Amino acid sequence: MKILFSGERFYPPFGGAAKSILTLFEELAKKHDASAIFTGRRTEVEKFHNININSIELELENYPSQARIYFLNKIWEKVLDSYVKNNKPDLILTQINLTPSSVRVAKKHGIPIFVFMRSYECICLTSFVGVYKKRKHNCLKHASWKYKIQYPFFKNISKNYNWALKNADLIISNSKFMQSVVKNWYNLNSIVIYPFIRLNDYRVKKIDPRYITLLKPKVWKGIEIFLKIVDRLPKKQFLGVGGTDRLKELKKRKNIKYIPWTSNMKKIYAKTKILLVPSIMPESFGRMAVEAMCNGIPCIVSDIGALPEDVDDAGIVVKNIFDIDSWIDAINRLEDDKLYKKLSKRSVEQAKKFDFKVQYKKFEKIVKKIEFG
Repeated sequence: MKILFSGERFYPPFGGAAKSILTLFEELAKKHDASAIFTGRRTEVEKFHNININSIELELENYPSQARIYFLNKIWEKVLDSYVKNNKPDLILTQINLTPSSVRVAKKHGIPIFVFMRSYECICLTSFVGVYKKRKHNCLKHASWKYKIQYPFFKNISKNYNWALKNADLIISNSKFMQSVVKNWYNLNSIVIYPFIRLNDYRVKKIDPRYITLLKPKVWKGIEIFLKIVDRLPKKQFLGVGGTDRLKELKKRKNIKYIPWTSNMKKIYAKTKILLVPSIMPESFGRMAVEAMCNGIPCIVSDIGALPEDVDDAGIVVKNIFDIDSWIDAINRLEDDKLYKKLSKRSVEQAKKFDFKVQYKKFEKIVKKIEFG
């Protein structure tokens, strides 16, 4: 069976969505003719783990976000149409920004297409930042002028995205939370398959837990909340990892160790005692929490998006995410060795629910239905 991915940032993967789809295709390529056509970082690689790699470089990185998505779909429809004519895949998979153009080409050629729902760029103008709820709302009320001036582009994108989801053969949500968003916004049903994560890639053999860690210390990941916690707990050691928009603030605090970026996440988890996820945007799925939990690291997360679903009773969920006292209390609770060990054990068990083999079985059943009619 010829299976094609159409989208962005497939290889090398950048972000959780790309990591998930690449992991899926690595497995698909063992039994199927698997290919990917994508835009993003240019690569000369033509084959990776038996996956045919076709990277297309499109110079639109300097465009405002919504304008970029709009023009990218216009260009991508022509690029993908030409590729599909020549290669005739049996199934197309797509996700995020290039969903509208990918579905349009698939329907033109009568090819089944599955859409993975992993983010909100085409649903809400602000990606739910400042909204804190999943139900329909007027995006303009919550948007800054930076986004308001892009609204004409977003309106067109949103309309096309709506059409694409209604014409997709299957919608796959990456959490029960995202499933509810799809239902509330589009009145469409979707199935839940959690992101494809090989937990062994993140399991650590030797652990020396010292730090309270925040990954991707940016505004929407809760960096402001994190900094306030750090100031309130000067005797504890904190770790910030990844790109940030508060570099000066991180560096001037003596009890924060900052690592700009690393591809070796095992090294980070080996040093982490508690993972903080104080997100202020509803996360469609908390991949980092799952990676941490497979190492027995308890997570303290915001009561927003899919984060409570990810940790369940293996972590601590902070109801009022802007109440610093609640975060401090949660951290202090984990000073109790008995509670820490209890949640550590639960974390390992909770993470198993998201293991690759469990999720791939769900997807494989669907593919077989298409393959054998």
